[in-house]
Amino acid sequence: MTGWVDSLSADDLSNWETCKRSGLWGTPSNAGGARVGDDLFLWKPLPDSGWLVHCRLTSVPRRIRTGEPVPWDDNRTYKYVMGIEVVSEPPNHIPMRGAVGSELAGLAHHVQLSQFARMSEQGVRAVSALFPQQSRVERALEEFLAAAGIDLPDEDHRDYAKRLIAVRRGQGPFRQGLLQAFDRTCCISGSQVEATLEAAHIRPFRETGSHAPGNGLLLRADLHTLFDLRLVTVMPFGTIRVAPDLQGSEYEDFDERQIRRPSDQAHVPHRDALAEHNSLCGWLT
Repeated sequence: MTGWVDSLSADDLSNWETCKRSGLWGTPSNAGGARVGDDLFLWKPLPDSGWLVHCRLTSVPRRIRTGEPVPWDDNRTYKYVMGIEVVSEPPNHIPMRGAVGSELAGLAHHVQLSQFARMSEQGVRAVSALFPQQSRVERALEEFLAAAGIDLPDEDHRDYAKRLIAVRRGQGPFRQGLLQAFDRTCCISGSQVEATLEAAHIRPFRETGSHAPGNGLLLRADLHTLFDLRLVTVMPFGTIRVAPDLQGSEYEDFDERQIRRPSDQAHVPHRDALAEHNSLCGWLT
């Protein structure tokens, strides 16, 4: 299990609200070695130092291009950016002296501003324990893996679970954009249980590398799976179609309905991408 510590300036905590809204974290450090699913703990320095929030990375760090717009004011100091998702944010920070916090995290030196320091595995576990329990979704997946007797070399079940959830839900900015565009509502079912909503690519990301707004649908986790399995599809003008294999199930009720339309025109699903998905559904007539 891999974790990192970065700090927020104590006199400008509004930066965190900007990062949270955008699903992005910026740092001057190159954050080498960080990957999707890693833990990120944010530290508040003096005068009343302590832990602020537990996040998870939803994309690998990348260097900000010259002139690239970023959600915060300073695009010169913060040279690297990565997607983040909040795991736990207590209403008040967890007070702790710097020396104690550094030792707990397994750092060789005190927590410093903008250092993006790598934690020890023991440190990740110790600092995680300070924050409220993991989400119900994460806990359920961990229990499923344990019950299935899945043996995962080099990673414990919790680490695997958190990586799977981070990847499955989608890249931070991509998912955040879809959540906003679809009013935090599954565009097929109307579900508003945010923990179950995922950013579904119409054209698979592994084939296109595209996080374009029009290449996404906000779907409840089960419908995302059915969409990927081509048992549910959406026609170019928004009509939902359900495979004959699902007739007689609760999914049958969605057949011939219209998807929820996004409030942002940029997120209207691309018709050619939907048509391509339709063409892969051999049952569609």
